[in-house]
Amino acid sequence: MGCLLIRRPDESIVISRGDGKVVKAGTWSGNDQALQLASRVVFRTVQRVTSDGERVAEPEVKESLVRSADSSSLKNDRARYVHLDKFDDLEFLALLAQERQQ
Repeated sequence: MGCLLIRRPDESIVISRGDGKVVKAGTWSGNDQALQLASRVVFRTVQRVTSDGERVAEPEVKESLVRSADSSSLKNDRARYVHLDKFDDLEFLALLAQERQQ
């Protein structure tokens, strides 16, 4: 999922309710050093459209993530992913995932 996260004054982290979200579905495989991902966008808050107003089909995307030297994150040339100890919005995340499956 792609979204904007907000860190509250109490240090907890939640998903912004007013910004766009992108939900992807796919598969992954890997080992201790890297992950290989294959995913496709299944939902966007704001759809991509052509100049004629038709939805743009989004292709499957394949990418690899490599574990950092200190094992604190996974990264590629576009992004860095870290564990969020203070993430406090699992109920909203589950709701988003459930709505996208229907």
